[in-house]
Amino acid sequence: MGEENKFESNSQLARKCVRELKTKHPNFSSSQIAAMIGMSQPTFSRLENGQSNPSLNTISTLLSGLGKSHYISQAIEIANPNLASMIKENLSHNAETPILGGEFVRYFRQVEHRNIMLLAMTRSGTTRAEIQGEYGNSGLRKLEELLKDNILKESRGIIKADDEKVTFDQEALKSAVLSSIEQHYNPEKYGTGENWLSFQTESVNKEKALKLIRAKLQKVYKEIKEEILYSPEYFGNDKVFIAMVADSLLKDLVSSAEVIQ
Repeated sequence: MGEENKFESNSQLARKCVRELKTKHPNFSSSQIAAMIGMSQPTFSRLENGQSNPSLNTISTLLSGLGKSHYISQAIEIANPNLASMIKENLSHNAETPILGGEFVRYFRQVEHRNIMLLAMTRSGTTRAEIQGEYGNSGLRKLEELLKDNILKESRGIIKADDEKVTFDQEALKSAVLSSIEQHYNPEKYGTGENWLSFQTESVNKEKALKLIRAKLQKVYKEIKEEILYSPEYFGNDKVFIAMVADSLLKDLVSSAEVIQ
């Protein structure tokens, strides 16, 4: 990044992003802008007033809101350069996967559009017949909106995104995971070998345990992506989803030593 984009603190960067967002949307209130980018209004106001030390996720959300495609490695350099070395240490599987912003993420936050986008953001892409079969004529109408705004492209009957290997800020991903489980996980298939769901709670030393749990989840997730999802051997037209998650059951403050997911 250029010298003109370096700031004394990440709170200064956040304030600049907020000002840019307000300039970009002059007819929107702060609460409307916050809702549009997927951030709570109190958090947005604190950032605007320079009263918050924004986390990595907040920085990423602001950059996405400005329509800036960026990488997690870039966001973490901005949020806290001292944490950049943790990227390799924590085996992040998405360090150099583009985080999309602008219109792309705006549509992705809307469930009905996201359903279509998830089908298209695969190696085989999707078709009008597949979309209609899953989501009917309503799905086709959402598709037309996505095509009109160049979010998706259609070529020889195949509908795809420009790059299927992308990711989004944490709030958008959380929403995608929850809606995918709610809409598509079928308990009736339990025991057939076609799906899998597991859940565990326990009391641990969080500082020690979650760091190790996260590292193991990242390692397995990276292996699944490289050895199966992106392998020519397993290429096909069936659309599947996987998700991995771990967190505390108790509320606490976000650690200043935040690391990437």
